[in-house]
Amino acid sequence: MKYLLNIILLTSLAILQDSKGGIPYNIKSNILNQNSISMPSIDINALLEEDQNTPKGRPFRYGNKFNVNLNLSNSGNWTSLENGDLLWTLAIESKGAFAIALEYSQFYLPEGSSFYVYNPQQSSIHGAYTSENNQDDGLFSTPLVEGDIIYLEFYLPSNNSEESFIDINYVIHDY
Repeated sequence: MKYLLNIILLTSLAILQDSKGGIPYNIKSNILNQNSISMPSIDINALLEEDQNTPKGRPFRYGNKFNVNLNLSNSGNWTSLENGDLLWTLAIESKGAFAIALEYSQFYLPEGSSFYVYNPQQSSIHGAYTSENNQDDGLFSTPLVEGDIIYLEFYLPSNNSEESFIDINYVIHDY
């Protein structure tokens, strides 16, 4: 039941996350100043065997959830752009993942800012997420990004002093 609720929650939050499109600043400007975090390795064969022995009627588990505490203060890299705007970037790697998804315990973007997640091949780009994606409960999730590396980019205009929150509590390794 726990896995079904997690899948339903992840799916429903992802559906609610309307993105505005566009191209991440990093890609447009060819700035690759990314701090990287690697998830611990997992035994996929053991997980698959565990899945095969799951009682009938239990929901399908597609990924392994890593409990993390990654946010704008303790992870990633801040870059000051020539015009005074700020760019926060982070790369998360989970070796061998078919895709990576993220769940956020606190997510708040100020007016004028934007947030993207994408893979190195740029074949899977989700965003721009903006202040229109803020929810009263502060929760957020991003859909699966193909591959075993996911890039995060948060753009904050210099004329905005409002506090931002991007607090990731789960990295999901799709196996």
